[in-house]
Amino acid sequence: MAIKTTVKKNNEYTVEDVKIKEKKQTEKKTKKINKKEKEEGFLKSCFNELKKVTWPSSKITFKYTITTIIFCVLFGLFFFIFDLLFLLLKGLFN
Repeated sequence: MAIKTTVKKNNEYTVEDVKIKEKKQTEKKTKKINKKEKEEGFLKSCFNELKKVTWPSSKITFKYTITTIIFCVLFGLFFFIFDLLFLLLKGLFN
């Protein structure tokens, strides 16, 4: 493969300059390929980690769901009662 030297304004490109330029171009191409490989590797590793997870059974999930709903309703009632009390106290002083 014959490497031609090209002319800059006053100086000439050396053979090393041309080799460096070609090396940078090939590095850019490999970086694009490596980026795709990294993305694919990331997704594969994510799926592999998801396979390792011990998921809760449906009984436990149902139990925690019911507990959360009851907890939310109780807090709602708690704040509703306090809101009514403050409303009554405000009405007494007006």
